[in-house]
Amino acid sequence: MIEIKFENINTQFLKENMNSEIKIVKNNLDFYIKLNIKEGMNNLIAFSNGAINPDKKNPPVYMRHKWGDEFNASCIFIDDRTTHDFDLKIGWGIGTPDRHYIIDYIEIIKCISEHLNIKDENIIYYGSSAGGFMSIAMATLHKGSTSIVNNPQTYIKNYSKFYVNQIYERIFPELNKVEILKKYSERFSLLNLMSKNKYVPKIIYLQNRKCKSDVINHVIPFLRNADKYKINLSNLNLIYYNDVKAGHNPLKREQTVKYVNNFIKNKDALLLK
Repeated sequence: MIEIKFENINTQFLKENMNSEIKIVKNNLDFYIKLNIKEGMNNLIAFSNGAINPDKKNPPVYMRHKWGDEFNASCIFIDDRTTHDFDLKIGWGIGTPDRHYIIDYIEIIKCISEHLNIKDENIIYYGSSAGGFMSIAMATLHKGSTSIVNNPQTYIKNYSKFYVNQIYERIFPELNKVEILKKYSERFSLLNLMSKNKYVPKIIYLQNRKCKSDVINHVIPFLRNADKYKINLSNLNLIYYNDVKAGHNPLKREQTVKYVNNFIKNKDALLLK
């Protein structure tokens, strides 16, 4: 693995390490990414993790990194450091009480994209489930970018109580649930993050309508509360599909690659085919 300080990342370094696993030391903390940079590409996709399985692979973990060559874009696969610090399977980029890792990831992506001369409007944040939550959060804080997400969480508190309670207990042991959700509301709710930043990014939201828990706990409250708090979701493209067997599992590799590449080719082609 190659190590570099965040402030030392430059164009030459990226050219020399186009397909490398990188340890980035940023403000005295180590973050991990895997690069798949392609010369001549004007688009960049940043991938975030859903739930990891430490029994198969200890962090750092880079979900979908084996798909990188199939996308018509340079790719960055992000490991969520939250899972390292607190022995978690899911971290949602929450970070620590005094540091929101989502912000670190955005700064890393912006730095790399600038050295690759890739415009904000050609940057896509992609993820499913917890990775979908992270991707929408990053696009919210990275104005001009787009998020493409598949069966994401929109409210972390509405996910499995077992994993959410681990977040509460391990990351914020000094606070109770009510205090956590009040003090760190923008880390747990996408609408709160959008409201705080007065910005809703372009979101392509692919949702399996046959996953009732997703629809009930994440889609419906997201839409309902956006109306309640008058958050304009005109940048949201919600696309339903029907797959009884898949449930919460995301679209398969071939479908995902095809859809993302079609979007890169024609950003107005939003239908899932």
